[in-house]
Amino acid sequence: MPERFRKSHVGYRTNFFERPARRAPGKSMHVAILTRNAVETTVYRGLAPFRVEGRTLVSITIQEKLDLGPEHPASGVSAG
Repeated sequence: MPERFRKSHVGYRTNFFERPARRAPGKSMHVAILTRNAVETTVYRGLAPFRVEGRTLVSITIQEKLDLGPEHPASGVSAG
């Protein structure tokens, strides 16, 4: 996680565990991350809380955010 987001992340994490709810990956759920070689990039993330032995755990889904452009078939934008 980029340094500039670390302080605010503590509050987001605390709020999430007070009201855990599934959050599917999508355009409104993108976050900045640091790759292993310290390059910042943006990904989509999803959160899925579940309970095990009285504890709330979270499964996290991370999807690469691709800028495909409007002409790419997977972009969902018609060229015509």
